[in-house]
Amino acid sequence: MGVCFPRRAIHDTQVCAVEGDGLAGERAAASSEWGTWPDVVARSLPFGGVSQGEDPATDIRGAGRLGLDCLLYLATYHGSVFSRLLEKLDGERSDWEYPFAVAGLNLTFMLLDMVGLQQSCHGGAAAAGRGSPPQSATRTASGRGFASLAASEDCAFEELFVAAFECLDREWLRQKASYMQFNQVMKDVRGEVDSALSLQPKSVEELRRALRLGD
Repeated sequence: MGVCFPRRAIHDTQVCAVEGDGLAGERAAASSEWGTWPDVVARSLPFGGVSQGEDPATDIRGAGRLGLDCLLYLATYHGSVFSRLLEKLDGERSDWEYPFAVAGLNLTFMLLDMVGLQQSCHGGAAAAGRGSPPQSATRTASGRGFASLAASEDCAFEELFVAAFECLDREWLRQKASYMQFNQVMKDVRGEVDSALSLQPKSVEELRRALRLGD
């Protein structure tokens, strides 16, 4: 497992909202902390459905910096999975596929909401990885499951994101979905992840087994 991207608070406004300089500013800030963004990640944003207009930050406002960090984590530490998902290498694909980057940003937003962290975006200071999540994150079965995972995994949120993305692609293929079914697929993935987290996995391996994913 790799090194997590900034162990900032999930609720930091830099993570939960992209304001001001937009995507260019976010990329510059990330580069100053983690070196140059891999070119493949930068290319995945327009290819993956993110606007190529003057301020594509409008597409990432809900997931914010954390959404970009999760895509970067996926590309850096799970390169084969990143390529497989980006290039849609598995199974018989639809003529109208889901956009990769937008799907990833939507997953980040969904997972924050599931584990009870999204509501605190503009206040508080809960870490995405190892540590004690805020009280709001332990009010649901998913939140308690994430707390169990985060207690022993430094990159708990990022690894949850990777697993959820793999589930999305698997469910997409199972349903033989097209873009118009994207919301339904997301709903079904949310149910899968919720069930897995309710088992309170204590490691990434336990989480992936609960989701019926390979190592």
